[in-house]
Amino acid sequence: LVTYPSQFAKNLCEKSGFASGRGVVWENGVRLPEKGFLKAQRERREQDPRVVFGFVGGPSQIKGWPVIRAAFAGVSRADFRVLLVDGSVDGSWWQGHDFFDLPGEWEVHSRYSQDDMDAFFAKIDVLLFMSQWKETFGLVIREALARGIQVIQTDSGGSTEHGLIAQDQLIPIGPDPAPLRQQISQAIEAHPAQQAPQKIADFASQAAELERLMFQVLLEQETT
Repeated sequence: LVTYPSQFAKNLCEKSGFASGRGVVWENGVRLPEKGFLKAQRERREQDPRVVFGFVGGPSQIKGWPVIRAAFAGVSRADFRVLLVDGSVDGSWWQGHDFFDLPGEWEVHSRYSQDDMDAFFAKIDVLLFMSQWKETFGLVIREALARGIQVIQTDSGGSTEHGLIAQDQLIPIGPDPAPLRQQISQAIEAHPAQQAPQKIADFASQAAELERLMFQVLLEQETT
C-alpha cells in the first residue's frame, strides 16, 4: 500500500507509472483551534473593524509574493491591514522589503509555532495562498479553514482539495495580478463576512486512519 496526502499527488504518481493501483489518500492532520479562539477573534474584530489579510509564504516568487504585491498596488481602497509572517529563524525574510507605496497598513509578523498558532489566526480574516506550483497538500489552508478563515488561493494541486472553494473561484497560476486584485477587493467590500469553521482532520483522526489502513493490509496478507 502506498499513501499520498492528496488525490492530486496520487494521480500524479500513478500516471507517472509508480505503484499503479496500490495507492490510497491518507490526509495529513492539522492542529485544530483551542477553546477560546473564536472569542479572541471576535474581540480583535470589535477593536478594529478593518479586514486583515495574512500571508505566510515569504517573499519568494514560487509562493506568489510578486503577484500579491502587484495585486495590492492596484487596489483603490486602503481600509485594510496585511500581516506578512516571517518564518525565518533569524527574522531575515522581509529585510530590505518596504511597503510604503502600497495601500493599507502593512506589518511583518514574527514566526509562530504550533502552540501559538491560534494567536496568529485570530488576527486575520483572509489567508492568501498564491503558490505558483502544484502543491501536494495545503497545510496552512486547512489550519485556516478549521478556524473559519476565508482563503484566497491559486489552482495549486492538492491544496485545493478541501471542497470549500469552487473551481471558478481558484486563481490561475501565473503573473497576472488582476484575478487576485478582484478577489481582494471583493473581500474588503464583503467584510465582515462570517464563515463557519470547516471540519478538518486532526492528528488523532490521521493516526486512526493509518491504523485502519495497516489493519486492512494485514488482513489482506492473512487471506493470501
